[in-house]
Amino acid sequence: MSVPDVKTGGTRVSVLQPLVGGSGARPHEDGVDGVDVIWSFLRNVPTESVESDIPPILVTHYGLRADSGGAGRYRGGMGVEIEFETSAPYTVVTSRAMERYIFQPPGRLGGLPAATGYTRQNGERDIGKIDVLELRPGDRLRIGTQGGGGLGDPLQRPVEMVVDDVSNGLVSRAAAEADYGVALCPDGAADLSATETLRTRRLADQPTEPPTSPSAPPATRTGGSGHWRWRMPWRTPSPISRPCCDSSCTMS
Repeated sequence: MSVPDVKTGGTRVSVLQPLVGGSGARPHEDGVDGVDVIWSFLRNVPTESVESDIPPILVTHYGLRADSGGAGRYRGGMGVEIEFETSAPYTVVTSRAMERYIFQPPGRLGGLPAATGYTRQNGERDIGKIDVLELRPGDRLRIGTQGGGGLGDPLQRPVEMVVDDVSNGLVSRAAAEADYGVALCPDGAADLSATETLRTRRLADQPTEPPTSPSAPPATRTGGSGHWRWRMPWRTPSPISRPCCDSSCTMS
């Protein structure tokens, strides 16, 4: 990123953020949030350092991108989001390696694909990848990076791990229900009865035309998300052990 330097008459240049995505889920662990191995495990630049180095830039939002990691027994790592505003004319933003804007990072062994990246200028539609973009005073740019693909059937993920992800702002309530089959009470605890019903119903769902070859295992569609998941031999709902809220919380 570059902005005019009014003191020297030149140009001040600095790095805003590495803006890497989340890593894919690992064989026995979730993916790493906001870290990508391709970029030598680069993490982030402190916002205070960015604003000190380039005073015309105000970072209005920076954090992990909820629901960007692919669902799975082990979920993919979350991507990041950043939004900033410039008060300087002729602000120029350059970016390299903005990948996965069209094709989703795939999941494995029943895991779901992750979200693609996006770039929005002034809250408008996605403008896609950028190479060189000039901003005017008052312009805002918001960038969201892709997540990592999930590993294993999401219905195998322990309910308490899904509840923790929702509590930490990594997974939305809607995604918890649609992708993991976990219903939540208003207080954030799991509704165990409704969850068991949801997961059992998902297991019974059968596709009319699986998008796969005859030699591949049969598949079922994830409720509400439009994705497909493989029906693996070990595919049974994960045991539900987290205490539920009071009995008045039900889900039909």
